[in-house]
Parts: sequence; C-alpha cells; structure tokens
Amino acid sequence: MLQKASISTRTVLFAVIAAGASYCHADTFHLTTGGRIEGTLLNPEQAPRESYVIETTAGGRITLQADQVEDVVALSPVEKQYLALLPRMPMTVEGLWAMAEWCRESGLNEERETHLQQLLTIDPEHKPARLALGYNKVDGKWIQPDEHMRSLGYVRFGGAWRLPQEIEIEEQKARVSDAENQWRRDVRNWRSQVGKRRGPEAIAQMRAIRDPLAAPALVEQLNEETHPDLTVLYVDVLGRLNHGAATGALIAHALNHNDERIRDLCLDQLVRRNERGAVPVFIQALGHKENYMINRAAVALARMGDPRAIVPLMNALVTKHKQVIQSGGGQGSLTPTFSSDGGGGLGVGGKPKVIEREVQNPAVLQALTALTGVHHGYNSAAWKAWYTAENAPHGVNLRREP
Repeated sequence: MLQKASISTRTVLFAVIAAGASYCHADTFHLTTGGRIEGTLLNPEQAPRESYVIETTAGGRITLQADQVEDVVALSPVEKQYLALLPRMPMTVEGLWAMAEWCRESGLNEERETHLQQLLTIDPEHKPARLALGYNKVDGKWIQPDEHMRSLGYVRFGGAWRLPQEIEIEEQKARVSDAENQWRRDVRNWRSQVGKRRGPEAIAQMRAIRDPLAAPALVEQLNEETHPDLTVLYVDVLGRLNHGAATGALIAHALNHNDERIRDLCLDQLVRRNERGAVPVFIQALGHKENYMINRAAVALARMGDPRAIVPLMNALVTKHKQVIQSGGGQGSLTPTFSSDGGGGLGVGGKPKVIEREVQNPAVLQALTALTGVHHGYNSAAWKAWYTAENAPHGVNLRREP
C-alpha cells in the first residue's frame, strides 16, 4: 500500500512539473497609486528606463511610464516555477501532497504549509500531512503543539512556553531591576550635587529615602564614599531599609571599615535591627589571619550579645600568627621588627625568617566576660572547664571519683 501511494504521488508530481515546464510566471509591478500589476516585462534591456511594456497575466499588453511604477519585485526562479505549477496542480490528496513535497524540497515553507492545510480539508486523517504540520495525536485527537501547550496552561512568552506564575516572577524581577536602576541614577545625581548650590536639597533627598529598592544604589555609593559625613548618612539610611543588600553592607563595614566610628555606627544598626544572621559572619571572622580582624569580630560579637559566640570566642582567646623577621646589619646582628598588630621583636641579621607566635586578644576576653559574666583571663583550660560545668545535664557529677 505504502509503495503504491508513493508511486502515485511521484507520478502526480512529475505530471504537474511537466505540464508547467514551459510556463513563465510574471513579476509584480507596484504602482505609485498603490495598485499592482502582474506580468512579464517585454523591454528589459531599456536603459535608462523610460517605460515598462508589460504582457499581463490576464492577457493583453500595457505600457506604463517609468514614474508610474514605484517598484518591481522580481521572483526567484524557484518562485516562478512554483507559480507556473500552481494552476496545473490537481486539487486532490495526491496532487496537494505532491505539491507540498515539491515545496519542501524547494525551500518554500509557507507555500508548503498552505498545501498541507488544503489537503487536510479533504482528508483530515492524513497522517503524513498532520505530522508535517507538527500535529500530535493526544487521546485520539490531532492537536498541534501550541494548542496542546495552551491546554496545559502554558503561555507563549519571550519565544518560549512559560507558566503564568513564571511570567509573573520574570516581570516582577524586571520591575525590581528597573526600580533599582532608577534609584542608582537618582542617588548618583544627588551625590554629584553635594558641595554645590543644590547640595542641601540633594542631601535631604537621600536622607528621606525609605524604599528598600534603593538599598543597592546606596550600598554602591557607600563602598565608594570618602566623605565621613556622607558615609554616616548612608549607614543611617541603610539601617532603615529592609533589604538584604543593606544588611550585608552593614555587616561588611562593621568589620572592614577603617574608621572605628563607622564600624560602631554599623553595629548600632545591626543591634537595633536584631540581625541575628550577622553573628555567624562575625564568628567566622574570629579565624582571620590578621589579629586586628579577630579583635574587631570580638567587639561585634560582644555588641550582638548572642551566646552562640561563647565557644568560638574561647577558642580565639590566644591565636597564632606568622611574623617575618627581616634581615639587617651585619652577620649575626639583631634588628627590631614589628608585625601588623603592633607586636615587636628582634631579628637576627641574615636571611629573612618566618616565625609563628601566640598573641593574646584583649577584645576576645572582653567579649567573653560580657557574654558570660565571669572572668578566667587567657586561661583556655579554665574557660573550657567552666563551660563544661555550666552545660552539664542537671544532677550529673562531671568529676571522676578517685
């Protein structure tokens, strides 16, 4: 059956092509009046162009002046061949399928789809035509992918099928991004006016910000700011904005800012907001390679007042740090050296040496005392014994009997 159908289709196709082989379809002449004429140009060699002598497809000959023709659309050879074949195509299943296959091989996709749709009006169950048009059979019915996706609740968006909920999320992200970018433009503009005639007004505008979406713009400005008073302003405004970027900036500057006053202001905001998420960040900073950062973290943890910091602080009472002993003087001479945390020592002349020494951290001890209400100095063993006793289950004797 399939072989006979294939032969029949090929036979029809050859017959259609043979019947239209000598037919030459016209070009399209678009007129300045808005109309158009289809036909064959009989004076193609004329140059410069003065007139168009056209043999129309309806029969007859017409002459147009050059200024009457706005444009001439010349068909490609394959389009001309298609239009030559079209009048001789049988309006049957075999004829339409043959024409659709010829269009596929010739790259005429739109024309192919037209003939496939015509075929389905004659034979709605023609499987090859259905599949060629992208149909799938679902529950005994032919359905196109677009229709199927819509039946599942999907919507065409941005060149892809998306659920309405996904589209709403994407659109919300776009709205947020647009608002944040507008705040960036506004804040940069206001900052550029500081120190000029409209400076007081610009500062008032920034001080009045309450929109959380302004946080990224203020954080970017804070990170670049060198003016102390404006830095204080940014910290104050960020402290009132419920946004992750604001929280992250306050935590970062509470640790990293070189000005102790700014660090304290950031801590004031974090304590006021009860930002418990800052505590793990400060605890992590207790393992920093720089001694001064360990002490800054301890100050922050004391302010936060979170008991989760007690054990990490106990472990950071005394920390080890590497120190480079610089060479100096003659062979065997001693040279004083100083580390970044203010410690000093004597270096022996010769090649530089790296030593590791233990450093007591006073801010860590102060934080421990503030959190626990007890004082065991830098005695780590005493602190651990106290902590074990404090956290032992009620009624359990932790001391071993002799």
